[in-house]
Amino acid sequence: MGFISGDLRVHSVAHFFEPIASAHDRSAFEYVLCSNSNYRDEVSERLRSYADHWRDVWHMSDEAVVELIDRDCIDILVDLSGHTAFNRLAVFARRAAPVQISYLGYPDSTGLPTMDYRITDAATDRPATRGRLITFGSFNSLAKISDTLHHCWGLILGEAPAARLRLTRVRSPQRASEIVAVLGGAGVAADRIDSVPDRGEPPHGSQFAGVDIALDHYPYNGVTTTCESLYAGVPVISLHGRNGVSRSGLGLLGTVGLGELAADSPSNTFQSRLRLPVTWRGLNGCAHRCARASSSRRCATRRAAQPDSRNYCSAPGSSTEPVLPHLKWDDRACTIAILNSRLPPVRCRTRKHWRRWAARSVRRSSLANPIH
Repeated sequence: MGFISGDLRVHSVAHFFEPIASAHDRSAFEYVLCSNSNYRDEVSERLRSYADHWRDVWHMSDEAVVELIDRDCIDILVDLSGHTAFNRLAVFARRAAPVQISYLGYPDSTGLPTMDYRITDAATDRPATRGRLITFGSFNSLAKISDTLHHCWGLILGEAPAARLRLTRVRSPQRASEIVAVLGGAGVAADRIDSVPDRGEPPHGSQFAGVDIALDHYPYNGVTTTCESLYAGVPVISLHGRNGVSRSGLGLLGTVGLGELAADSPSNTFQSRLRLPVTWRGLNGCAHRCARASSSRRCATRRAAQPDSRNYCSAPGSSTEPVLPHLKWDDRACTIAILNSRLPPVRCRTRKHWRRWAARSVRRSSLANPIH
């Protein structure tokens, strides 16, 4: 963790920051303090003793500071100045570290899109007092919507009376009207639901703009749409069941470290929404905390959501061994040799014959050795 400030001296910021610096867990974090002031006093010396590394950056250009931070391998960079004297916001504007946080020195937003977090509290920043309110989005085919899903959406929108729901990929206006009518029976006004006609655009395009939280479908979970939502930095709430088609969201969210957003019952879908402020970027209370993911989370999501093809293909037998025996085809003799098997080679007249035999073998193998 790196901290940049021009106030690492006798100053009100240092007064509040010194207890934090002195109590930091050296086994968990390595502190690098970057001083942007040539003033030096006894407070500076104490802070320097608490740091693992001290850097004087007041005489360095922004580009040089960025290079220094890169060499120090700083993962989290904290701004302690904001829009006050001796700040280095230009360094943060250059995305000097994967995660960037504003804290302590300035009681408002820096306005930088590269600033991922601002440490505050609910009393200082009242929830949903300014800016747009939360918007939920549905990016899956409306054919996947069930009565259970209607109930979930009704619970979520009922608990967030100012929130909106955007239905995308609407191919049938009649189907959209049916959904609006059902949610209306749950007390959700029709003017809170927007229907976006399906124009054949990829979901990762403009459809994500303005959506804070994506709602997965049930009992047929999304797969590609969930990956694309996460890739775009939009968190996904998913309800999972017992069958494979209703557990895709659980698997994908667990892969990127967001398993708590997968609910096991309709009543828990709203609780999953409440967990979002802990998991995703905080902006203005619960609504704005879900507005977009931090760029660091987005990068991690991109790495996790993309298929790991190299490792997947490095051991091809690991996924096929329980189902198919090792096979070797001899074109000249039209013979299938079953490797590592007690069965003799099977002579097939054609590949079509082989496919029939293989299908029967797989069925027998599945019954004899069910895969759990």
